[in-house]
Amino acid sequence: MADELVQAWQRSQAYLIKFAESMPEDHYSFKPTPEIMSFGEQLVHIAGGTFWFGSKIGGEEGPAGEFKAEGKSKAEIIEHVDKSFEFGQKAIESVSDAEAGEIVPMFGEFKLAKSQIITSMFTHITHHRGQMVIYLRLKGIKPPQYVGW
Repeated sequence: MADELVQAWQRSQAYLIKFAESMPEDHYSFKPTPEIMSFGEQLVHIAGGTFWFGSKIGGEEGPAGEFKAEGKSKAEIIEHVDKSFEFGQKAIESVSDAEAGEIVPMFGEFKLAKSQIITSMFTHITHHRGQMVIYLRLKGIKPPQYVGW
């Protein structure tokens, strides 16, 4: 299972980095409305989620959310996203087929199998990347072409 998922994980990383590279640095603080995350914050949020989900899967703690988009350059944010994907990949690779059904505590009394957490990690990225399509379009930028295979 892990071998197949790692290939999809690497494609997801490459696709997200294309999004990150598509937005000019001076628009990383852009928010379509005041109450939502900026483009840069979306990327940092994705990375934070990836570190968190990865820690639940692999048992190794990731950064505790100390990285913030504010005051960071585009290059620093992209590097942080790349590090989160490396962490996530390491977590995915650590799960054997036999361990995929192992139940892990999540939010209080909520529990998921490791395989479900991996799926949630992918879904979280897809959800926020989908939001980022709108940010790019509002800035007149055509989003990267989707490739899901």
